[in-house]
Amino acid sequence: MSELKAVIFDWDGVLVPLRVDLRPVFEYITDKIGEFGLKLEISSENFISIEELLKSAKNDLSAQNIPEDFFVNLKQEVLVLINKIFTQDALTNSLSQEVLQTLEQVKELGLKMGIFTINRFHIVDKILENSNATHFFDVIVTQDDVFLNFDKIDKKEHLKICLERLRVSGHECMVVGDRPIDILPAYLVKAITVGIVNQENKRRMNAIEDKLNYAIKSIEEIYRIIITLIE
Repeated sequence: MSELKAVIFDWDGVLVPLRVDLRPVFEYITDKIGEFGLKLEISSENFISIEELLKSAKNDLSAQNIPEDFFVNLKQEVLVLINKIFTQDALTNSLSQEVLQTLEQVKELGLKMGIFTINRFHIVDKILENSNATHFFDVIVTQDDVFLNFDKIDKKEHLKICLERLRVSGHECMVVGDRPIDILPAYLVKAITVGIVNQENKRRMNAIEDKLNYAIKSIEEIYRIIITLIE
């Protein structure tokens, strides 16, 4: 029988659909660095993450005489823009019936539940309010709890805080995510790791398949996994 006491979920792509269009953020970054003569084409073929784009641009511009605080200011401007986009989306976004059903099932089993995300608290709170789902969660750890370092986005601190507030250890919890930054810190604390794998993230998740206890296609599979663990 498992010692499972809690389930911790990533937010974007796990509990809520990834429907936000971040192309304006990419375009803003490329316009800004374009002022120094560096032209980057962002297309569907080379659409990389925002943090990867910033790192690449910083490296490419390292030999040029740019203001010392350029990238510090750019990162802050990018955070403001991202926050504005996600805040607007939160007004009409909500959890799906499949997600709500899964949360209800987990709650009925008497397990604690938490969220760890690099999104902002007011965004998460608004979508949970839209869905009448706030009561499901014992702990919510967001960007407001942990400094977001764009040079190396890491969720170790988010998970550590979540475990502390839930009052459980790593081996007593299950972590559900859809990216390596969700799964790797969970693996390090010996949590049960569950990865939601789809066409968009398959390559990245396959790279850490040895860190996954379970790979699933839908959050609806969570209940079945938990039942097999606690029986």
